[in-house]
Amino acid sequence: LAQYGVKLISKKGTGFMLDLSTDEKKTVLARMDVELDYTFSQDYRIRIILERLFNSEAPRTIASFADELFISKSLVSKDLSKLNERLATYDAEAVCRRNMGILLQGNEFGIRQAYKASRYEQVAEDYTYTEEEEKNRGLLDMRTSEEFYRCYVQAFPGFSLIRIQGALHMAERRLNTMFTTSSWLNLLEYVTLMLLRQQHTHSTSEQPQQVIDMLRASLEYKAASELVMQLSSLTAY
Repeated sequence: LAQYGVKLISKKGTGFMLDLSTDEKKTVLARMDVELDYTFSQDYRIRIILERLFNSEAPRTIASFADELFISKSLVSKDLSKLNERLATYDAEAVCRRNMGILLQGNEFGIRQAYKASRYEQVAEDYTYTEEEEKNRGLLDMRTSEEFYRCYVQAFPGFSLIRIQGALHMAERRLNTMFTTSSWLNLLEYVTLMLLRQQHTHSTSEQPQQVIDMLRASLEYKAASELVMQLSSLTAY
């Protein structure tokens, strides 16, 4: 890229990007004699928008998405409308606020579930484990199925399921209980999403008090609360 005067930069909360305007990018691609089709499918664009909003430490703008996805601002607005149709089933929405940008708000649990669903949509059946992932397969708790593990390592790359699993074992000992298989898998996902969400952004969600009270009374909530301090080191993955 250097021979074309292009600089690749890393932007926190966004990822790697070219330090160029949209027009400059097109000019450079023409000079490099590269013919690319930037007409991404709407499903792909919606997944990217949701992922950026979920992981960003600061609100994103319609203009930034238009630049990243090589589409018009009006098309970004249409994609946001489609995204909100999906988020509505989770009691959440992407809101565009004047002078603030686009924010995810609503039911925080729903926001995390929507993100999880989006990540799981991208997993492959014929995935090949890395050497480390293959090694960890032999350390899985009996409640963690092969299918769950295959999906997890693809959906949440960089997170140590084995370390979270160890913390769950500790929580079981402290609570003098053993989680059912469904509770075990739910907790693995819950804690992962909690850590991922915490490291990037502050919650702007609103929860009805009765939902909060019900959650706090559950055994899974008590276990998750115990895990927060134990797993804080995992945020620097």
